[in-house]
Amino acid sequence: MNSYQNKNEYEILDASRNNSNMSTRYPRYPLAKDPHTSMQNTNYKDWLATCNGTTVPFSNPSLLLQVGGIVVQRVLGGIATFFPGIGPLVPFLTFFASLLWPSGSPGNNNIWEDLMKEVSKLIQQELDTYTISRATAALNGLQTQLDVYNRALATWLNNPNLFASAETIRDYMRALHILLAGDVISNFKIGGYEKILLPSYAIAANLHLLLLRDIEIYGKRLGFSQNDLDTFYCEQKLFMTKYTNYCLDTYNKGLASEKEKGWVPFHRYRREMTLAVLDIIALFPLYDARLYPATDNKELKVKSELTREIYSDVINSGRFGVVPPYNYSQNEKRYTRPPHLFTWLRGLDFVTNVLISSGEYIIYRWSVLTGCQNKYSYTRGNGIITGPFLGYPVEPGGRTSNINIEEGSYIYNLLPRSFEHIYPWYFTTNIAMITFWLTNNNNSAEKVYGSLTGNANLPTVQTDFDFVTNKEVTGPPSYNNYNHILSYMLLGYDWNQTGGIGTHGYSFAFTHSSVDPYNTIAPDKITQIPAVKAFDLPAGTGYAGFVTSGRGDTGGDVVFLPYQASLKIRLTPATTNKNYRVRLRYASVGSGTLRVERWSPSSVVSSNFTRAATGDFSSFGYVDTLVTTFNQSGVEIIIQNLNVYDLIVDKVEFIPIDIPIDKCTKCQYDREGVCRCCEGVQSLETEKEIVNSLFVE
Repeated sequence: MNSYQNKNEYEILDASRNNSNMSTRYPRYPLAKDPHTSMQNTNYKDWLATCNGTTVPFSNPSLLLQVGGIVVQRVLGGIATFFPGIGPLVPFLTFFASLLWPSGSPGNNNIWEDLMKEVSKLIQQELDTYTISRATAALNGLQTQLDVYNRALATWLNNPNLFASAETIRDYMRALHILLAGDVISNFKIGGYEKILLPSYAIAANLHLLLLRDIEIYGKRLGFSQNDLDTFYCEQKLFMTKYTNYCLDTYNKGLASEKEKGWVPFHRYRREMTLAVLDIIALFPLYDARLYPATDNKELKVKSELTREIYSDVINSGRFGVVPPYNYSQNEKRYTRPPHLFTWLRGLDFVTNVLISSGEYIIYRWSVLTGCQNKYSYTRGNGIITGPFLGYPVEPGGRTSNINIEEGSYIYNLLPRSFEHIYPWYFTTNIAMITFWLTNNNNSAEKVYGSLTGNANLPTVQTDFDFVTNKEVTGPPSYNNYNHILSYMLLGYDWNQTGGIGTHGYSFAFTHSSVDPYNTIAPDKITQIPAVKAFDLPAGTGYAGFVTSGRGDTGGDVVFLPYQASLKIRLTPATTNKNYRVRLRYASVGSGTLRVERWSPSSVVSSNFTRAATGDFSSFGYVDTLVTTFNQSGVEIIIQNLNVYDLIVDKVEFIPIDIPIDKCTKCQYDREGVCRCCEGVQSLETEKEIVNSLFVE
């Protein structure tokens, strides 16, 4: 029987006796609902009624999370539009202008102001009206100029033969460039308030880089000279680096400040700023229209993913011993995961034990979750891996149970519940019940761990997560519209501090819905596959490669390859026999050689390539490698470092051969401030000749 035969199947997890050892609610801020979502004619209360009587968890996300989440989903193609009447697909700058200054509110900077207030509340730093006024001083002018520019560009695109319009648009582009690079960005760097203004800074930087992308896409048709276009391209690369470094530096300073307050504020700040800032700056390299060619400003011709992992607040964190405020190493070990290859949750094993308390006339039995074990797989890996057991083992009278997750199915929402306290003592209790909502992207299934029976009349507490929403970040997730999935469950327990079964802490890890579980190569756009989606890191004759944390601007962790180490990524065969160029995004302190191999059971194609030094491990470069097909069954891509200089691999890119990279991508300012580019721009025919010379038979 298909476990998804019914849209909302309700299943109690199998449990067996074993006698052997083995809400917080968040601020609410309404934004317009997307008319194109699957729930367009359903209000929240009506939607709840469709779920077999089970209250589906949803805390309205803060505006901070809404804006960041919408920016990411729109750029990555998760949503096409947001406001009624705009149409199915609109230019990025038109979309974001409507998001930041909603229709009917000219000169109204409420969205920006509320972003600042929410960060102020998050880090508990006072924010006065004078600072808000200073920070938003240039925004009215920006809104006006953006609206004028968007209308003018739309008019010209409708009739590109209007020479006067083209000249006007060039002027608008120059003026917007100066305004964004100058007053707008400067006003979001007010001394002493940098941390509060950081999300606003990242959003403004996003607007600026998208404008420079417009110039690269339309500049030649608008009449810009090649020298002008090269200069704007130098500007784009300069400001991308500047904005990224500022965001990372300010984020790290904020993280250090929160760390002084204790691990809980530190942990929460890390998650919120990942969603509001780091996810956005990870998109910046994609706006380079020479590395990632585009024909319009409505979508990226790139299939990209965010592989970073975020964590919920720890349930029971206020209970003594569960989260020692300044024991960072212990808390990180208990409630987060170390850097790792990207994983897919394939099952959970649970341990339930019974606590007993007695009142004046009754004995209470509390069945609570005291242990768990995760089962997971790597992307297109060779099998299911069982993680370590976490928590307290089963005692006499306890039991075990499990939930299995089929390949291609995911937990898109969950609702942990516990009793408010152990009667008659006011001790926080462990989780007693969790409802899981699973999807295979066609239907939904509901599975439940535990229950609240036996003490049904006592008050309970439920925990939901404000970052678990639909892609539009306007409502609860559904089986075919969700922005995160559960990737791991963590359980912290300290015998010495809590004694006996005691109180446990629980943390839940989530990954972004943009991640493709099959490593599919798109036929008509550039496909980026993060290196952490490898299924194996062979050692060769030396040390094995390993996963390490990225700086924060890569959208996830990266793979470190010492001499002779390699990584293997298993792909879904391409649907076409066209050739793809393989390009690596990497970092290395020295130049050297790497080997790239396309392996399949039927054939092997490989060659060695020279890579240049990028300066340090925080600066990434690109190297073109194989040009070949990927439609073989069982096909893999293998990257090996053949040099003593260590190699960090961020992403492997597959570029369809009919998407020519025919412009100089190495433009940059020299020490004298002069924009230097390649000598001449290669023609399409020259580019094809170069590509043909790279073919490996």
